[in-house]
Amino acid sequence: CDDVRVCSACKSTPYCGRECQRRHWPKHKKICKLLNAGKGEQFVQPGADEWTEKQDIDALHYVAVMHQYPKPSADMYILFKGASRGDTKRQVAARAKKMRDLARVLISKNKIDTVQRIFYRIMQIMLRDEPWRVEQPYSPLLALLQSGLDMSKLKNSGENHLYSLSQSSSATSTSRNRNQVTIGRQLLEIGGADPNLFCGRGQAFPLFDACYSNQPTNLEFIELLLEHGADRNMECPGGTAIVGAFDMSLDAIKLLITYEHANCPPIDINKPSPGLDATALDFTRINIVKFKRFRDEVAITGKTATNCYKTWTTVEPFNVQIEKLKELEELLLSKGAVE
Repeated sequence: CDDVRVCSACKSTPYCGRECQRRHWPKHKKICKLLNAGKGEQFVQPGADEWTEKQDIDALHYVAVMHQYPKPSADMYILFKGASRGDTKRQVAARAKKMRDLARVLISKNKIDTVQRIFYRIMQIMLRDEPWRVEQPYSPLLALLQSGLDMSKLKNSGENHLYSLSQSSSATSTSRNRNQVTIGRQLLEIGGADPNLFCGRGQAFPLFDACYSNQPTNLEFIELLLEHGADRNMECPGGTAIVGAFDMSLDAIKLLITYEHANCPPIDINKPSPGLDATALDFTRINIVKFKRFRDEVAITGKTATNCYKTWTTVEPFNVQIEKLKELEELLLSKGAVE
């Protein structure tokens, strides 16, 4: 059909024609107002970049179910997305007060489990929003925490939210990483989330996942956890945070080794990994040997090394990684690692 159009109200839902739009209206009307929260312009906010717009669109599947929850949650979303960079201090203060009023209604009129689910969805939406809005005093998460939301009564959901947040770093979006730090600080400092609580049925804890080698790492978020007492010596089935960071998150390992703060317990760099009886120094040297083998395999065959990252088809990335591992080896030895 060549007669492609979008909903005139939300400016975001495409239709192939008038009849298609008419048939879809019974479903679309439930979320149309939510999609139109920023006067139909939430995808083109001032200062938005391509990735931020992509994240905003990515958040729509979280927005689309907001109508299923009690009305205050949808109103909070609309109030949040309707903000403008040009708002005066008085307008910002009024918006923050209204947000807290809605948050108190949401908490007082609903079961804790319902509030927990709403909190999680709002967090996912805010991760994908523009940082200038997330950092404002009318943040829905901030309002919920300031309005008496007791994380200790949410079946440890406050800590679980922190655990989920620790898996949300991005390799491509600085805005998402910035939001991760902002939300993390709210959970830790206002919500009282425990950075050392085991989550995921005891399989991991926030610091482990924040440093984990197979996903992007946000050093500022890792530092935030350490600042609030995250224990670098904690272990899960995957080992300590340092062990989990091998072999790709080497900058995270360096931060874990060198970070110092009054709230952060000292690190034992000679602590062996459970089940393997290998220390950080052992893992470093093992990985130097491994990457040399991968590099030589690529140099000889001209193909991607077996069991290595598919994008690494030349020797240069391996050489870079080997040099980083050698620097890490020197750092560990300077910090008292035992050979």
